[in-house]
Order: sequence, then structure tokens, then C-alpha cells
Amino acid sequence: MPPRDHFRAFARRLVALDGSVSAGDAWVQPARVIDLSLGGARLSVTQAIPLGTPVDVSITAPHLWDPLVIHAEVAWVAIQEGTKTARVGVRFNHRSGSTLRALTDLLATTVYR
Repeated sequence: MPPRDHFRAFARRLVALDGSVSAGDAWVQPARVIDLSLGGARLSVTQAIPLGTPVDVSITAPHLWDPLVIHAEVAWVAIQEGTKTARVGVRFNHRSGSTLRALTDLLATTVYR
């Protein structure tokens, strides 16, 4: 097995949640959250987003009244060959304890898929 070239501080959990990703008022696009952790997420999006772009990730979950909006930065991008989608990894920038608490509650729920 080849050595890992990075360290992930938080384990990611496979999920299948709808959402969106936006860059302020400049643009918004639908997203599918594929995996999720306290530190970030992997998204499936319709258009690739440049590395380092600050974004807001909005996650819709069955147990939340309103979407959970988390500030993030694009950490990596992978174009899906033969499809019209891209995979994007985002690193969360928690600006308040309330979003971190809501994300912790979301990760604690057992019904994801």
C-alpha cells in the first residue's frame, strides 16, 4: 500500500445529501454532498470550482428546518471524465460555534442514505 501524502484530521462519513455551493452573490450551483466531516466535505457539482475559492456550502438535511450553511474554501478539484460533473473537496472555516454544533448534530444522526 502506498504511503498517504496527507493527513486527515477528521474522519469523513459517507452521506447522500442535497445542497448547493455559492460564492457570495456571484454564482450558485446545486451540489450533492458525498461525504462529510467536521473539517470538510466532498461534493459533486455541475461545474469545477477553482482551488482556493472561498464558498458557502448549504446542506439540506431531513432533520433541519433550514439548510445548514458553512463557510469553506475549495481544497481540491477532480473533473469526472465522460460526465458533466466534477468532484470538489472543501475545507470548512467555522465562524461560529452554532454551525459547528449543527454539523455535529448532523453527523450524529444515523439516517444518511
